[in-house]
Amino acid sequence: MQNSLEFKLAKLLVAAAWADGDVKVDEINILKDLIFNLPGISGEDWQLLELYMDSPITEVEANQLLAEVMTAIKSASDKLLVHNTLIALIEVDGCPTPEEEEFIAKVEQALAGKRTNPVSMLGSFLKRNIPFKSQDVPKREQLFHDWVRNTVYYQVHHDEKHDHFTVDDFTLRKLCLKAGLLAKVIHQDGKPTLKEITEMASCLQEIGKLSEEEALILVEAALNRTARGLDFAHICRSYFEVTEYEERCDFLLLLFRAAASSDGTCHDEIETIRGISIHLKVPKSKFVEAKLTVFPDAD
Repeated sequence: MQNSLEFKLAKLLVAAAWADGDVKVDEINILKDLIFNLPGISGEDWQLLELYMDSPITEVEANQLLAEVMTAIKSASDKLLVHNTLIALIEVDGCPTPEEEEFIAKVEQALAGKRTNPVSMLGSFLKRNIPFKSQDVPKREQLFHDWVRNTVYYQVHHDEKHDHFTVDDFTLRKLCLKAGLLAKVIHQDGKPTLKEITEMASCLQEIGKLSEEEALILVEAALNRTARGLDFAHICRSYFEVTEYEERCDFLLLLFRAAASSDGTCHDEIETIRGISIHLKVPKSKFVEAKLTVFPDAD
């Protein structure tokens, strides 16, 4: 919905990050997390937003984006959406600082129609308040973003099993994301059974052309992280970014296969897959199609 307030607000957030002409990976990841979870952002919207993330946004463009947002605000609830989204972005480090509180006041002034420029102000806060790590840091810290966004991949490195794989690193990262989502499903009805674990390993072998040993390493890492509490939203967003639409649709079949391997698929497993499909921005029709392929007698 590229005429929606949410989409225009998302572009404004990207413009804020480009305020000084430079965007760090940390900033982009924070923005992506926030934007990805805005209601109504479709897969097509996301592709266009990545165009804005690709190169600096000029002051003229930024002002135009700000004007678009202000024009799109039609109600008190619209104002609240803009206000809360901007506040969420600058409060990623916890309680707001006096400078951040000043920015909040400026946002409120802009929403009230007073002259101000929250775009450049927000950009300056992103630069000043988000700590960036140097390259010369311990391995654990180098893997911090994987710990947040691809926790199964982090676990594989933590267990020093990364060298056991013959696939390239990009493929391994994607398989780790798939393993995390598969583990999320089979964990819904309690401790996974041997049958469920075997089916999950079989799925990973099939899609990744892995050996049995490699697949079981991923299963172990995924179940380990799931038991600790898997960050569902981050994994879905990370998987969305590295896959095409058809691959995401096909992956639903594997999720249902994993669910079917239990002794009586539970309601929570189906609802978890439904939630994954929504996060991956797969249409409801594809969810139903995959469900009926594996469970032809389902309601």
